[in-house]
Amino acid sequence: MKMPEALVRAAGTADARMESAMLTEIPTPRRPYSAKVLKSLVDAAAKASMLFGAPVEIEIKDPSRLPGELVRTLAMIEQAAADYGNPFPVSIREAQTDDAMVAIAAHLLNLVKDQDFKDFLEAEPVEDAPLPEGPEGEEPDAPAEREEEVTPYGERVEQEDDGEVEDEDREMFRRRMSF
Repeated sequence: MKMPEALVRAAGTADARMESAMLTEIPTPRRPYSAKVLKSLVDAAAKASMLFGAPVEIEIKDPSRLPGELVRTLAMIEQAAADYGNPFPVSIREAQTDDAMVAIAAHLLNLVKDQDFKDFLEAEPVEDAPLPEGPEGEEPDAPAEREEEVTPYGERVEQEDDGEVEDEDREMFRRRMSF
């Protein structure tokens, strides 16, 4: 059965948004990654992606940044490894050196060989427990959406999202949009 075209486009758009969001979280390396190290990381990620039934082909164009497809694949595998209880030795969000990339590639290859990890991925997902109800069978109020703000010193601060656009945000948007 062929997937509807609208669904294919929606999935592609969602993938592109996720890649772009992940790329903003991945630091730039202290110096461009070694071509050999990047190749071994791409090969390890491709092998590991086979466990998910979603093989990837990744092309390295710029050794100063990780390709978006690689970042998305690594994020998926990193989360699965953490859920399994065997997290990456270095988070991809903190990996800035060839040594960190080598450690991640080695970890990926170990996960590929780990039969228990394969079984974990193939297991049926456990259903979440029902949410508790409020007084007299009412649903509890949903928590307000939260946004993170980064201070000039790099600290992250959570803010309530009241749905209002702040004047300084509006002005920053106008400056960015006017060329």
